[in-house]
Amino acid sequence: MRANFSKELVFAAVAAALIAVGAWLKIPTPYIAITLQLPIIVILALILGPRTTARACLIYLIMGLIGIPVFAGGGGPHYLLLPSFGYIYGFCLANFLAAKAKLWQPNSSFKRDLSLALFITTIVYLSGLSHFYLINMFYLDNPLTLNQVITIGLLKTIIKDVAFAPLLVLAVKTIRQAAKNLIGANLDRSVA
Repeated sequence: MRANFSKELVFAAVAAALIAVGAWLKIPTPYIAITLQLPIIVILALILGPRTTARACLIYLIMGLIGIPVFAGGGGPHYLLLPSFGYIYGFCLANFLAAKAKLWQPNSSFKRDLSLALFITTIVYLSGLSHFYLINMFYLDNPLTLNQVITIGLLKTIIKDVAFAPLLVLAVKTIRQAAKNLIGANLDRSVA
């Protein structure tokens, strides 16, 4: 049991590094940068499961908050007060909720994997939009209308993320099959 937990922590640490790489692959826009973090997190959840991915997100979150520059714009505790921080903690929340709801199973169907990808995307956006609104309203004293919050925090990126979801599921299925054919590895892990 202890060896399995250690193995899971190693997977989570490597996954946290991949999430950090996704933060740096970005298109800068006002308010919220468009990054590859969410597609990477969805891929990790589909391969490693949401429990391991939630741990990876937590490692990533802690690294960033203690000052290691892993977030899209650096790191440090001041990130808690940035309007875009809700998306970052939404990564942890989405995977934690997906793990609790047992939404992931190894070798699951396309439909089940797609529902996991869309569930994670939805929770990340709900978390991000809520934090974006609250920080603008109460900390920055920059009250935004619901229309402005949706335009700035949702419409710029949601189409990309929802359109990517089935492509990510297909990519993961292809990666699993290629790994199985090439090296006999089974990428469907049972630690989640």
